[in-house]
Amino acid sequence: MIKNLIICFISFLCIGCICSSSNDVQITGTVVKEFGSIMTLPSNVAPLDNNGPVKFKETTYGIILKTDSGNYTLEIDNRVFKPILALEQAIEPGTKVTINVNGFDDIAKDKIGHVRSTHVTVLDD
Repeated sequence: MIKNLIICFISFLCIGCICSSSNDVQITGTVVKEFGSIMTLPSNVAPLDNNGPVKFKETTYGIILKTDSGNYTLEIDNRVFKPILALEQAIEPGTKVTINVNGFDDIAKDKIGHVRSTHVTVLDD
């Protein structure tokens, strides 16, 4: 029993080491443009108009990132732990970011794609 637990523990550690030692593919660059349909409701606008409730499109957010190897056009998927509304507030043209694109092979090929918001890191100047 203890021998099996030790073997399982060692196997778990080895798998963790293999996963964490994989080479993360990251791109770093400067945001040159933001795009999407993030909307905020001004404080002086009522949630109802003459035709009923105000309707909003799904919130989307993306950036064009200038790097040494060219521009990347990336849509950023919303994730709970790093909402795109917060990213939109933290990022503006001129902001430097690093994006983990590990597992998104198509982005490396044509520099167009989408990434999770949790894979975006805003860098200090």
